[in-house]
Amino acid sequence: MLHHSKKLTRKQVEAIYSIYHRDWYNHEKPSYTSFRRTCCRALDGCIMVPWLGMWLGVEEDGYTHS
Repeated sequence: MLHHSKKLTRKQVEAIYSIYHRDWYNHEKPSYTSFRRTCCRALDGCIMVPWLGMWLGVEEDGYTHS
């Protein structure tokens, strides 16, 4: 969960919102708030987001990778 003092960048918020609106391929889609709560911090400002059995990393500039 994102309980550290450092805020998400605007680009990270936009990337997480974009991930949420991807096709969930017949998986149950949680509420956006629940989805955001699954995000956690990694090293160097990267945010990790679990999505459909994999982890996606979202860098401070919004670049998203698996």
